[in-house]
Amino acid sequence: MRKGLDKNKILEDKINNFCILSHVDHGKTTLSDYFLSFGKKLPKSMVGKIRALDYLDIEQRRGITVENSIMNMIVDGHGEGDELLNLIDTPGHLDFSGNITDTLFLVDNAIIIIDIIEGFMPQTQFVLSQAIKNNLKLIIFINKVDRMFTGLSENIEDIEYKIKEITDKVEWLCKFDNYDGVIPTVKNGLVIIGSAKDNWAINVSLAERKYGLKHVMENYRTEQPNENISIYGNMYELFLSKFRKASERKLKIFADEKNEDLKILTVGRKYIDEDGEIYSIAKVENGDLSCGEDLFILSTKNKINVLDMKLIEGKKLSSVGRVGKGNIICIKVDASLSVGETLMSEIIDVEEIKMPVEHEPTISISIEPKDYDQFENLIKLLEIQMILDSKFKYFQSKETGQLVLMGLGKLHLEVKLEEIKKGGIDISYSEIEEIIYYKPFKDAIILDEKTNMKLIYDENHVSDKNIYSDERENFLLICDDNKFLNKDGVKNAFYNFLNYENPMREKLREVKLKIEYAGDEEFNYEDSIVLIIKLLRNLYGIANFEKVRPMHNVEIIVDKNKIGGVVNIIKKENGLIRKILDDNEMGKIECIVPVNNNDLIDMIRKETGGLVVWNIIRMEYIKTNI
Repeated sequence: MRKGLDKNKILEDKINNFCILSHVDHGKTTLSDYFLSFGKKLPKSMVGKIRALDYLDIEQRRGITVENSIMNMIVDGHGEGDELLNLIDTPGHLDFSGNITDTLFLVDNAIIIIDIIEGFMPQTQFVLSQAIKNNLKLIIFINKVDRMFTGLSENIEDIEYKIKEITDKVEWLCKFDNYDGVIPTVKNGLVIIGSAKDNWAINVSLAERKYGLKHVMENYRTEQPNENISIYGNMYELFLSKFRKASERKLKIFADEKNEDLKILTVGRKYIDEDGEIYSIAKVENGDLSCGEDLFILSTKNKINVLDMKLIEGKKLSSVGRVGKGNIICIKVDASLSVGETLMSEIIDVEEIKMPVEHEPTISISIEPKDYDQFENLIKLLEIQMILDSKFKYFQSKETGQLVLMGLGKLHLEVKLEEIKKGGIDISYSEIEEIIYYKPFKDAIILDEKTNMKLIYDENHVSDKNIYSDERENFLLICDDNKFLNKDGVKNAFYNFLNYENPMREKLREVKLKIEYAGDEEFNYEDSIVLIIKLLRNLYGIANFEKVRPMHNVEIIVDKNKIGGVVNIIKKENGLIRKILDDNEMGKIECIVPVNNNDLIDMIRKETGGLVVWNIIRMEYIKTNI
C-alpha cells in the first residue's frame, strides 16, 4: 500500500472482490502470486516460488491449497484512480469443496483456471457451477499453454481445437445453468490463454488478431515471450479491467431507497487469529460499519454487538475502526454466527441468502491420545477445528471411548491429523473407513403394555406440530396432538436421551419416531419423561437395525444418444438408476451413486466427451449388505 493512502476510504465502485477457482494443480496459487506482485505484496522475482497464500505448513509441504486465503491490496487503476482488490484463493481438491461454497457469495468475480491439456475436470465443473449460481462475473484463463508450445508434435490447429473444446463446454454449462451474466468467449475478451509458470498471458482474440498464435508459439520456442504479453505487464488489461465492481453486484439482499444508510452484512466461514480469537469473515453489502455498533441477526432477530473488526492479509489481521460498503473483513461479535447469516442494523423485509446443500461427512477415523492426560487438550483442539471447518465433525464412541473424526474425504481427515500432531499431541488411530450408519426397520414398533403407549418408526410421517429433533434433524420424534401427554415432559425426555443415553450416537440416520397413545390416562411432566425414556431405551433392545451407506442422489444431463453408455457405467460402479427421461435432444438420468467413488465422473466424462452436467441433489442413506 502506498504511503498516505487509506484503503477504507476507497468507494465501492473502486472495490473488486474476486476469487480464483480451478481443479487441483491447474495453477491457482501461481496466478495468485502474480496478483500479489501487481499489488506490491510480493516481489516479482518470488512469484511461483514462495506460494505466498499457501501459508499453512501442510500447504507448502504438499503443494496444495487447503484453506481459503484472503489478501487485500491497493493497485493503480491505469488513469482511473486507485482500486482496492480483495483476492480469495480457494482450494482445488474435492475434499475441501465446503470451503468454496462457504466463501463464493462474498465475492463479485471469479477467474476460472483450466489446464489446456487436462481440460474440464470434475472440480472444474463444480467450481464453475458454483460461480454461476452465485452470479459472479466470469473470466476463463486457459493455463499451461507452454506445454503445447514446446511439444514438437503439437501444431496451431491442435491448440485452437483445445481452446474451442474448453470454451464450448463453458458456454454449454453457462446456458444450462441459466447464467445471467456475460458468457466468456474468445470474441468478448473474457477468455485468456497463457502460462502462469512462465509469466505470460494474452487475450485469445488479440493473439489471433495482432500477434497470431503461430507467431506467439514460434517466439516461445526460440526464446521466452517478450514483455508485451507478460502477465505482470498486462495484469490490468487482462484481468482487472474486466472485473465487476462491488457497486455493480446484483444483491440478493438489498436496502430500499428509503434505507440507503441501512447496514447489511453477509457472513462467511470462521477465521482464527494468532491469539486464538475466533472471527467471522463478512462482506459489507450496504452502509458503513464502525466497531462497537449493534446489529441484528436476521434469522433470529437477536441483537449482537461488533466487538472488533480486522482486515485480512494472508495469515495476518490488522485492526480497523470503520469500513465502507463493498469491503470484506473479519468481525468478532458477542454471539455465535453461522455461515450464510445476514446481519442488519435494523430489521426490514429482505431476502436472505440461500446457502447450498450441506456436504455431510462420508468417512471416519477413530483416534485416542497415547497419553490420557492429553485428552482434554485434544478435545479443545477438535472443538476449534469444528468451529473453523463446518464440514468436519467428531464425537466420542460410547462403545470404545475413542474419539471418532468425520470428514468429506481421506485428505480432509489427513489434514486434521496433521493439525493434531502440530498441537503437540501424540495419538494412535485406526484406518480411515467409509461411514456406515444404521436405521430401524420400518416395521419397528416399541410397545409399553402397561400404558398402551407405542413408539413407531414412521419414515413417511409428515407433521407441523410437536416435532423434536437433534441438531441435524436426522433424529425426529413426532408427538401429534396428544392431549394426555405433557409436551414439555416429552421434549425434555427426548433431548436428555439424545445427549446422554443414546448408545449409537452419530451412527443413527433418518430415524423418525412417532408416539401413539390409545389410552385415556393423563400423564404429568415427570411421568411423561419416565415413559418416553423407557420407550427410547427399549428401541435399542427390541428393534432391528439395518445398515445404510451415504449415497449421492445425482441428476446427470447428457446427449440422449449417450444415455446407454452412461447407464452401464453407473450400474458397473454400484450405482442405482431411478429414472431416465429422453423427451428431447438431451437425456436426464436420475440415479444414486456411492459418495466416495471419485472415478465415476471421470468415466462418464470420457464416455460423453466432456459434455455432461453432474448435479448432486442431496445425500441419501441406502440399505447395504456391507
